[in-house]
Amino acid sequence: MRVNDIIKEYYIDPKYLSIYRILYCCIVMFIIGLPSYTWISGSLNYLFDPPMFSIAALFDKFPAPWFFIIITILNLSFFMLMFLGVGTRWTSLFFSITCILGHNFWYSFGKIDHLILWYLAPAFLGFAGWGKYFSINIFKKNYLLHEVRINTNAMLILLFALSIGFSMFTSAAQKISGGWLSWSGEGVRFNFLRNYLSLNRNNLLTEPLLGLQNHLFWKFMDYAALVLEFGFILSTIRISYFRLFITVGVIFHILVLLMFNIPFYSNLIVYLIFIDWKLLQSKWGLQILYHAQERLIVKMMVCLSVLLTSLWGLLLINKTYFFTFPGLLEFVLGIFSIPNSFEVSLSLFFLLVFIFTVYMVYCHIELYIKKNNKIYTGGHSNV
Repeated sequence: MRVNDIIKEYYIDPKYLSIYRILYCCIVMFIIGLPSYTWISGSLNYLFDPPMFSIAALFDKFPAPWFFIIITILNLSFFMLMFLGVGTRWTSLFFSITCILGHNFWYSFGKIDHLILWYLAPAFLGFAGWGKYFSINIFKKNYLLHEVRINTNAMLILLFALSIGFSMFTSAAQKISGGWLSWSGEGVRFNFLRNYLSLNRNNLLTEPLLGLQNHLFWKFMDYAALVLEFGFILSTIRISYFRLFITVGVIFHILVLLMFNIPFYSNLIVYLIFIDWKLLQSKWGLQILYHAQERLIVKMMVCLSVLLTSLWGLLLINKTYFFTFPGLLEFVLGIFSIPNSFEVSLSLFFLLVFIFTVYMVYCHIELYIKKNNKIYTGGHSNV
């Protein structure tokens, strides 16, 4: 298979990417919330221990408070402009840049999480065309849609797929260097017990698995994790293979949540880019969104952005939330004093992604059966 053929497989129509942009921003606004970096300025400088290869390593201490206030406000502004489709290519890029810059200092306390993918995605998708539709510019006279080259679109999406694969590959490489290939070791079980005993992480599958001492089971879990994480980057050679790994990846991340109480929501957000949009179009008729309903949807987007910007602005001024601007669902649950409101909203997100994944798998199986029946009957119906 030629390289150009591989690249073209990753082309996603800007109509679908624009729908994904709305979905992406709504997940952030309702579930995840936006990061706020203002809390970092109150930290003591002796805690400053940035990674060697990072922007923060160029500093010898935390910058002044005004630096984090500016980064936070810019990040919020670029996000809202990106959501509304204003200069989307550049506002998406600058949103990613402010996130990366802020998180460089966020990670200066010696702990690095694995959530980079969700705020890296706009840097790729902005130039791939996810701002072409559902933009506030639709209300301008003589508004012209900017053209997006097919090769540019496909190359950027393939590069992001490779970024996902590389992030999984680095995780596999660390596990291999830690001895997960050794038959005598039980990497998954070790981390499972460490999370439970040392970090007091308890979840749905914790109790059933605590007493399980079957070595074959735990080694299967070790090797399955390695195959998945290492195979991700190899699967990018075909979009169909990559989608298969994404499907298994959804199940993998749900198991990680249920066993270790670690929600890798960043991966689930970006996996949604690579769904079979054409199949979904045939099932749901998505074209109605960017024809008859586009202006109505943009008006609703404006109202939502005004509401949320006002809320987050008040929280920033009052310093109610130091770590994040909360998602709307978390905020509402907090009003009713529901404990662990962020975890509850994340669990709902994981459940919805799982249901959608099962639905898409069912649609693919149904399509496969129909194609085989058509071939078997010579293109004629059995009815």
